[in-house]
Amino acid sequence: MSDARDIVRRLLTLEGALVEPIEPEGLELIATPRIQQALSIPEAARLGFGSADWPEQSTRVSLESDWIDRLYGLIGNRGRCLRLTAWATRFAGGPHHPEEILNKQCIFDNATYRFAGSEPGWTRFLLLSFRITAVSDEKREDILSVCVNESNGACADHLLGPLLDHLGQQADVFTHLPTAVKLDAPWTGQEAQRWCAKFLPRRIQMRLSPFLRGMERRMAKDADRLHTYCSALRTESLQRIEEEREKAARDDAIVKREELRMDAIEREYRAKLADLSRKYAMTVGVQLAQAVQLAMPIHRIRGVLMRRKNKRPIHVDWNALSKRSDSFLCEGCGAIAPTHALCDDRLHILCLACLSNCPHCGLEYCRACYAGKCPRCHTPSVPTTPSAERPETRT
Repeated sequence: MSDARDIVRRLLTLEGALVEPIEPEGLELIATPRIQQALSIPEAARLGFGSADWPEQSTRVSLESDWIDRLYGLIGNRGRCLRLTAWATRFAGGPHHPEEILNKQCIFDNATYRFAGSEPGWTRFLLLSFRITAVSDEKREDILSVCVNESNGACADHLLGPLLDHLGQQADVFTHLPTAVKLDAPWTGQEAQRWCAKFLPRRIQMRLSPFLRGMERRMAKDADRLHTYCSALRTESLQRIEEEREKAARDDAIVKREELRMDAIEREYRAKLADLSRKYAMTVGVQLAQAVQLAMPIHRIRGVLMRRKNKRPIHVDWNALSKRSDSFLCEGCGAIAPTHALCDDRLHILCLACLSNCPHCGLEYCRACYAGKCPRCHTPSVPTTPSAERPETRT
């Protein structure tokens, strides 16, 4: 059974409908009045999935159409926020060489670190799924999922696949912590919102970068065609002016008319360029689809970052489910970079672009301490591009 058909089948069953799978790629159902109203279907209906071979007399269900909005209307806010706990023997254990884990994470250009030990523990992960809608000359919809470790705010996207598979199996998942486990209070909605406001724009920009590049190519082609057309008209007027001036008895009225025509071409060119900018302007909408707060065992690896006389304790959590550890996020732009740096003032963990020199006055400054502009000359900071990040890794 396809994923889309299975999701709709389970949802309709939970809503009280009588549902029976039919082949190929279809569902036959008896819907309740609420389902009929939300999905705009009759009481007895057939739904077809996939690209071809739908059952006879079926309504096609496509995630690219308005069916996403219909299903949202049916679900409402139920199931959008969950708090769960997962523990099992397969989550126990730790890496054989925790120092090597820290070696891979602590690659700093201007600082050193010291390994401070490791021990088993517990933490909470926050899995957030967002529905992204980008509208320009075309419309693009996508789902962006992120995973963050609440203990240190680090990126834990390596857990997305394994955790979602584990939750889908509905095994070893509970709603309470073991009695012996003590954890800090979970993030509030405001704390999660602050993390998203700081780090989510970068992730959205990366996800939409193929759509943005395609839009820029189309805009460049339209701008080139417009420039070629207006240049040809302007060249034609210049030739007429030159021909008229070479005549012994030139007509000044013709020269004046062609000069006015060139001014009109210039105004028309600028107006059409402005129309192109409005046509290809992108509006991005981001809507929270689901938030899952999951507590589970980890193996915590501790270290101390040292920059001159200053120190900053850190930790990364290694997970037995994915057999990987969290990744530091740049505290200036949210990038996941292969090499980091520490600022002198607050020891922010930064990518190299966020601890670089000001292009105007040459001052090296931290983009997390002084967001937006240089503290000396107030030159606006140039945002870094997503291509500077590793492949693995506006609302």
